[in-house]
Amino acid sequence: MRSQSLLMSFASAAVLSATAFGSSLTVQTATSYVGTDECDDSCDALVSGACSLLCELQNRELVEFATANVALTPISITTSATADAVTLGGKMMAHAHSGFDVEFTLSEATFVYVEWNIFFPVAQNNILPPPPLPPEGVWVGQVPAGSYFAKADHSVVGEGSLASGIFIRVIPDYFADCDGDGTFDWQEIVAGTQQDTNDNGIPDACEVTGDLNGDGVVGASDLAILLGDWGGGGPSDLNDDGTVGAPDLAILLGAWS
Repeated sequence: MRSQSLLMSFASAAVLSATAFGSSLTVQTATSYVGTDECDDSCDALVSGACSLLCELQNRELVEFATANVALTPISITTSATADAVTLGGKMMAHAHSGFDVEFTLSEATFVYVEWNIFFPVAQNNILPPPPLPPEGVWVGQVPAGSYFAKADHSVVGEGSLASGIFIRVIPDYFADCDGDGTFDWQEIVAGTQQDTNDNGIPDACEVTGDLNGDGVVGASDLAILLGDWGGGGPSDLNDDGTVGAPDLAILLGAWS
């Protein structure tokens, strides 16, 4: 999906939080569901991982296939459903469906990067502006604090295929260019020229180890975040061993500003 045609232009001026210079995106609920004639399944996305589902039936006459993937850091959701019926001694109608529903809040007005698959319907949502939307499938703009949602529900019968999805990332500082190369940090992250392994919107090469809230220093606020994540995973897992614990606390204290 990662369209890059708008990256160099200013397009417009379970609980998981990603702090961004005072603004945080917090996911309240994230549910995904898929189904075919042979199975029906749903799941709630995990804070520390992805919610993935697959239902399928394949034989000589009939193929049904439905998938859904939901991740929350940043919000990344894709679903698809395919039904293909073949006449062999009689018509068989395949049926498949998939969808998702995610609700989240922004604590303060902030810039966001939103991307969708231009070849399939845009997910129902209240964060993108009214149509017409950019044909490239990328929108960048500032949105006010408040409650937001993105959801899709689609099905296909017979010979058909349909998909939907959405990708939403908070931009901590629209004009930040920490390496001074003339390209904004968020542009480099979405283009893949800068890594952001903890998905906090700050390029890894420019990040201060232990600066969990992105304010450029390591202090009490970062310590509070780490302690709140204790025993779990995510950005506070500074040594990447899968669990936030004493080794991560030692790294943070060693980088104290």
